[in-house]
Amino acid sequence: MRLLIAGGRLQAAEAVYLAKKAGWTTIVADRRENAEASLMCDEFHCVEIENEAATLPLVEKADAVLPALENLSAVSRLEEYCRKSGKPFLFDLNAYLLSSSKLKSDDFFRENDIPAPLHYPKAGFPLIAKPDGQSGSVGVRLILNQEELNKVDSGWVIQEYLSGRSYSLEVVGDGKSFNLLQVTEIITDKDYDCECVIAGGDIPACVEREFYAIGARLGELIRVNGVFDIEVIASGGGLRVIEIDARLPSQTPISVYHSSGVNILELMLNYRDFAAKIQRKKTAIYRQIHVSEKGIVSKGERILTGRGPLLIKDGLFGAESMITDYAPDKKEWVAAVIVTGKSQSDAEEKFRVCVDNIRGNFTERAFSCQGSNPRKSPI
Repeated sequence: MRLLIAGGRLQAAEAVYLAKKAGWTTIVADRRENAEASLMCDEFHCVEIENEAATLPLVEKADAVLPALENLSAVSRLEEYCRKSGKPFLFDLNAYLLSSSKLKSDDFFRENDIPAPLHYPKAGFPLIAKPDGQSGSVGVRLILNQEELNKVDSGWVIQEYLSGRSYSLEVVGDGKSFNLLQVTEIITDKDYDCECVIAGGDIPACVEREFYAIGARLGELIRVNGVFDIEVIASGGGLRVIEIDARLPSQTPISVYHSSGVNILELMLNYRDFAAKIQRKKTAIYRQIHVSEKGIVSKGERILTGRGPLLIKDGLFGAESMITDYAPDKKEWVAAVIVTGKSQSDAEEKFRVCVDNIRGNFTERAFSCQGSNPRKSPI
């Protein structure tokens, strides 16, 4: 099985990691020579995706194509290449057009009575302002007063600020039926960037039930032929949907794989209906760290971007696996650390052991979660 991954950033790194777990050969195409996934894959090509002469031959020699980028024009061209070559296109363009606009998706929530944060002016300060065309936490601003609100551009989504525990859920479908995967907990840094994902952890049963009901409702409405991700926040009045994203997410699929054994890429390619919800086998923690002579700090996933090529290192410093630019002679490096345990406390202890091993080999400074925002995620 040869999978062409179009794009080489963190989504691609996630895809390469999971494809390798499935035993697939990975081909990555990106216009940057030093893309994050360029050395993780089996074959890398530095090309412009919209250059048909360069990209179509890669599509033709692959068995399936997965976009791992958010350029609508490039994704549309990839769909065209797949139609020409008859290759499976692991992406739902219609669902992406809905989810890639916060204005459209927000209107969709209201039209279909999906629980979501209140809007200004029904909501008072503090508020969260979200730019329409950005995914995740990019560009999100906390608005404390009218003066700050007056500076927000028109066309932004402006909602109430909610604090509480944040959760994520992937929905995978074939356009007719769908599966709800595993609920994961999301912990963000002070900039609302996802710092840590916990799969199979201590999530209240009532939260899971409520989230699966929301996921089933959205699954029926969207009928995705591919994957979309739902993010919610648990406020005093129940769960509120803060975002949907119809693309392969980063962080959560690897966490779900290590907790449940379900590989989202295998399910997207060879879809099957599960008779029941996915069962937890163990707890998996996926957490990014920055290591330097100043210490070891946990931060959001943006610390992995712009670092150049990353590698998969199994067993490094006692972790089950790492995605990292670590080298023995480096004085400063980053990693996504993956550990598993029989329970959340067991997995957390394994993470502490990993950090101690790094400290013992590299620095005497302590581990820090400076700026962590573990119960607030207004994405």
